[in-house]
Parts: sequence; C-alpha cells; structure tokens
Amino acid sequence: DGKETQFKPAVQSTGKRTSSWSMDGKGFDVIEESTIERGNGPENFKVTRHWRLSDDGNTLTIEMSFNEPGGPGKSKRIFVKK
Repeated sequence: DGKETQFKPAVQSTGKRTSSWSMDGKGFDVIEESTIERGNGPENFKVTRHWRLSDDGNTLTIEMSFNEPGGPGKSKRIFVKK
C-alpha cells in the first residue's frame, strides 16, 4: 500500500521498509533502509528490489540494487515456471 513499515533486520539494528505497486501494474517495488550498530559505529544499508511478472505469468524477475558500507552492487534473478 506504499506505507513505510519498521522491521528488525538483524541484532542491534533498525530499519524501514516501503513497498508499492509498480507504475506499469506488472509487479511491485520494495525499498529497505537499515542501520546496524557495530563496534566502530553505525553502518547504513539501502536495498531496492523490483519484482516483475511477465505478461504470460510464467517468468518472475527480481532486480536488486544495494548500497552498503562495502560499496554499491546489483543482482538480477529470473524464475521461469516449468
């Protein structure tokens, strides 16, 4: 519904998650932001996931981008119904 929700991602951490339907109506987007308390101070993480279902309903694609203290990154997962 697009409303931000708090979640507990790991020990000694806090986070917020927001999800909403995509503009094209074929999936949804999830944005997570969290802070983990470490011995050397807090570390911030941000993860964005785009979930999309193909027009025929047989392929689910999840694209993820993240930004964390170690640097940014991306991944893409494709699931095909057999």
